[in-house]
Amino acid sequence: MPDLSYLDPPIEVAAESPRLEMIQSRLRSGRMRPYRASTPIARNCSEPLLVDLESADPESLRILSSSNVSRPLVILGEDTEGRTLFDALIIDRDKDIPLLRGRLTAMSRRNARATELNLRRETAYEFGVEFPSSSLEVVPDLLYLGDGSTRFLALQAALNERGVSVTAALSVHTATDYIKHRRFSAVLFDVRSASKGRASLAQWISSGEAAFSHVPLFALVDSLQSLDESERIMLASTSEILEHGAAAKQLAEHIDVTSRKYLPQDLFDVSLDYPAEVMDSETRLHARPYFEAHLEKQIEVSTQRAEPLSLLIVKHTDGGHFDLKQRQRLAEILSNSLRDTDMPAVLGVDSFAISMPATPYRGAVTLCERFLRSIEEHEPHLAAQIGWRIMEKRTYHTARTLVANTAAGIFQRLRVA
Repeated sequence: MPDLSYLDPPIEVAAESPRLEMIQSRLRSGRMRPYRASTPIARNCSEPLLVDLESADPESLRILSSSNVSRPLVILGEDTEGRTLFDALIIDRDKDIPLLRGRLTAMSRRNARATELNLRRETAYEFGVEFPSSSLEVVPDLLYLGDGSTRFLALQAALNERGVSVTAALSVHTATDYIKHRRFSAVLFDVRSASKGRASLAQWISSGEAAFSHVPLFALVDSLQSLDESERIMLASTSEILEHGAAAKQLAEHIDVTSRKYLPQDLFDVSLDYPAEVMDSETRLHARPYFEAHLEKQIEVSTQRAEPLSLLIVKHTDGGHFDLKQRQRLAEILSNSLRDTDMPAVLGVDSFAISMPATPYRGAVTLCERFLRSIEEHEPHLAAQIGWRIMEKRTYHTARTLVANTAAGIFQRLRVA
């Protein structure tokens, strides 16, 4: 069987032997591709950096703690000196290293979301639209999945003291129903409490892209040391892993602070009027001038970070066009099918465009599939009139050429390209 480890995501490791070899071995077992950090350490790149507090060069730690670092950062070990190393992932024990890949993926999604929101503010500002700063009074609204044990009641009381709203669900079925009707900041599930429904919980998490794509998952565990392999695989898909060992008030503070990083931020209030070049008044999606200006910024970020960027165009087939009611209905379904980082826009009476930062072609197809399934479920008569085409950004693309090249190709009628 061929060795496919070269496909695993790379990670730099700032450590010295013999811990360097141990850390690299555990990273490989967690399906990552480690290599020793260069000297001096690069502060700004897309690849994550793991810093081992026990063996890393003290001078490197000093530089990292006093300089602006924009790359994903992982701290291994307990920081007894109280250094603040930015928005880093903390791994207290060596045994938890194999879980790092899933947590880095979640961190990457969170960073991509923050970058996208900032870009939208910048683009809107160029069109004369300004947004108020996020209110500090906004607090998370959390969904808890578990059996309501006494330790959860203590955590719930501590969260309520901080003003955090908690809704409890006793089963996966109930949690799914809640998510369909409300939008939560995060879902907390208790691995121990959910042990009786472990199979359904694991299936729920594995299908998360379709079931709760907008909701980050927080796992509550007794100890990472006591988990079996199936539980570790399940936790690798979560956004944050929290341990019950801490005091309820301390844990509640951590959940509160972490949840705020995921709070939904809808910059545009669709009930307000915006310039015609910013917002299409009929569908309440972005207009083409704003979209192309924003896509140019997305391309710049994609190039700087060496990340993929995909563009999806949905078009009326056979040269026809959608009437007003059809455009409004398609815009509504499209908005409900996308992630926070996806940017939908109206290109004309016959087509829509959606830019997808940090998304390769195959990921864009998955999102397109979700949209098409929703169309077939809610508006089957429209499904037969829709064609779609996806193009992944290349180095020579500008915003206008990417839109033009995507629109000029052959549009698919089937779900799979």
